[in-house]
Amino acid sequence: MSNSISLFRAFYYKFYAGDTYYCNVCKKGLKTFINSVSNEKVCPSCLSTSKDRSLWSLLCSEFIDEQDQILHLSPAKALKRNLESYDNIYYISTDYLKDINKGEDDIFSTQNIADNTFNVIICSKILEYLPNIEHTLKELHRILKIGSHCII
Repeated sequence: MSNSISLFRAFYYKFYAGDTYYCNVCKKGLKTFINSVSNEKVCPSCLSTSKDRSLWSLLCSEFIDEQDQILHLSPAKALKRNLESYDNIYYISTDYLKDINKGEDDIFSTQNIADNTFNVIICSKILEYLPNIEHTLKELHRILKIGSHCII
């Protein structure tokens, strides 16, 4: 299924290829972005939104370093693909919305994660879906290394 989606995106992108705009996530030039129903500007190649592109720019300029350990809660697929491509980064992602549809209540089991494990935790566009935000924030604080960053 993933291969057919990748082929479709590659085919679809050809209609939007150009040099007016640039997607920093997939590094492709575009004539225009796709306007979604919610008026979001979506890249036809990687399907990143403007929020995804802003987050990617921030991550690249401020947070991605050698030997980082990153936890990403409910990542956009384009960002997940990019972060998984780094050999020097220990990257874990979890999809809460997918898990909650299976009937699982907790975002992830943090009991097996040691204190001070991650340099960066990204939880963009997810907190409003959590049943117990206070518990989740305490757990994120516990597993975040001292002096590191949680991007909300």
